[in-house]
Amino acid sequence: MRWALLALLLAACGGGGGSGSTEGSTTIPPSRPGLFYGYYGSCPTCLAGFQDHVNLLMTFPPWDGEQQSIDDMTRAALPTILGTPTDPVALQSLLTDLRNANVLRYVVALYPLDEPNLTGWTNATILPVLAQQRAVAAKFVELANVKLAVIYGPGSTLPGIGPGGYDWVGFDDYNAGDYAADGELDIFESQLLPTQRVMMVPGGADPWHTDPRPFYIRAQSDPQVLVILPFLWRDYSQGRGIGNNGQAPVYRPYGLAISHPPS
Repeated sequence: MRWALLALLLAACGGGGGSGSTEGSTTIPPSRPGLFYGYYGSCPTCLAGFQDHVNLLMTFPPWDGEQQSIDDMTRAALPTILGTPTDPVALQSLLTDLRNANVLRYVVALYPLDEPNLTGWTNATILPVLAQQRAVAAKFVELANVKLAVIYGPGSTLPGIGPGGYDWVGFDDYNAGDYAADGELDIFESQLLPTQRVMMVPGGADPWHTDPRPFYIRAQSDPQVLVILPFLWRDYSQGRGIGNNGQAPVYRPYGLAISHPPS
């Protein structure tokens, strides 16, 4: 995404009113190994709120502030999805700073564009950006296995989904509620390459309060799913996030099941 638009996209992310339920069985089946659970974005107080039940961090230095991201990565010491600038010079500078802070080793995925299908990107414009991201990352031994990640907004056009494109892909459609973890995900996965892994993004923030259980259950039976990344822990322009809207006790058990499975 063009970073100047990130705040506006957060305000629009996923559309209007709520459609999910927070009720249901309190019995959570054990998680299959290899899944990641984290929250979209970060903030000065976020890590303290969710650190006990995540095994993945997502942070945007161009949005959160570079020092905030470094501090969070240092404290969390977790695999990290890193929001990155699209300019290759700025990207190399950021990665160098993270190396100097001894946190680049935590980065497992770069996230240069948010909802590119809603901001005018096409394959012709997005693939060169992704190639530049990979070329810069190749200069850093810590990023030898780094992936490129994206979350698409609602819609059928998915720039960067084919060869040479993204490795980890997700979509957000918060108005769809449970259907985003069922039929809509089936449609989404039918467009993916076999090598691409899926990030599921339930809308736990206001106004949606989507039940995370269907997303968790789908992840247990779907080997293409790699990440559950709820939106959004922090408060934002449309209301309160999961950390303050009463949804934290609903989401936390699923995060614990994934991040702290029984030994």
